[in-house]
Amino acid sequence: GVGKTTLLNKFNNDFLINSHDVNVAIYIEVGKDFDLNDIQRIIGDRLGVSWENRTLKERAGVLYRVLSKMNFVLLLDDVWEPLNFRMLGIPVPKHNSQSKIVLTTRIEDVCDRMDVRRKLKMECLPWEPSWELFREKVGDHLMSASPEIRHQAQALAMKCGGLPLAL
Repeated sequence: GVGKTTLLNKFNNDFLINSHDVNVAIYIEVGKDFDLNDIQRIIGDRLGVSWENRTLKERAGVLYRVLSKMNFVLLLDDVWEPLNFRMLGIPVPKHNSQSKIVLTTRIEDVCDRMDVRRKLKMECLPWEPSWELFREKVGDHLMSASPEIRHQAQALAMKCGGLPLAL
C-alpha cells in the first residue's frame, strides 16, 4: 500500500517511451504463488520465443542466449521468495551493463538473499502529504461543508497511517 507497484509501473512506462538504450522492458507480477514456468513463459512471450515441449532447463538455455545478446530491463513486482535467475535463464547484469533487474518486495530478507546491489526502502507519507492526497481524492468541496465533516475526514486520514493506497 506504500506505492511500490505504482512506482514500478511508472518506471516500466518510462522505459517503454524514453529509453533508446534498452531493447526490451519486461514487467512481471510475481506474487506469492509464483511458478517458474509462468515467469519463463511471460519472458519468452515478450521476446517472441516459442517452445513447445521443452523442459525448464532447455527454456532457461534459450532465454539466457537471447537475453545475453540484448539490453533488457526486467521488472519483477511483489516478490515473496528469492528467485534463482540461473534456473530461469536470466543473465545477471554486470555493474556496468545497460541491462537491469528491478524488483519490489515487502520482505527485506528477499533482497539480502538475492544479493540485491541497491535497496530503496519506501516509507509511508508524513501527515501533510497524506492530508493533501486525501483531500485531492475526496474533493475539497466536502471539507468546506462543515467543521464536523472536516474533523471526521482528518481522523479518517490519520487512521490510514500515511499509506497512499489506504488514503
